[in-house]
Amino acid sequence: MSVVPLQRRYSPPPAKACQVHTLPFRLPKPGQELYVACRTYRDHIVDFSVTQSIRADGQWMKVAQILQEGGSVRLRQYTRSSQSEAAEDLELQVIPTDGAWDVVDRSYAEAVAMMQDNWEENLRRWNDDSA
Repeated sequence: MSVVPLQRRYSPPPAKACQVHTLPFRLPKPGQELYVACRTYRDHIVDFSVTQSIRADGQWMKVAQILQEGGSVRLRQYTRSSQSEAAEDLELQVIPTDGAWDVVDRSYAEAVAMMQDNWEENLRRWNDDSA
């Protein structure tokens, strides 16, 4: 039997030590937006989420989300009927403990660009529309 050392995972600095920033981006179609939330520490983004939402049935519903969670960058896809948990949850990148802040900072910029570029495709998937 061999002993395998535990892999350290990235964990952002405590929330109290960070500055919180939030910003909604309106998308071209009414009732849709990207909502960006991030925490900065020492001029680096150390935690983030970018969420695409749509106003449907009188409430805001998640369409897709890219976020830092549990030491990785994740993409979550929702459908109209899967609001309590993601229909698809993909790990895009494991954040290394060495140089983690730079990786998270870069991943944040990539996540915003990805969500801005793919909002229509995300919406089709949310509507279960493969066309």
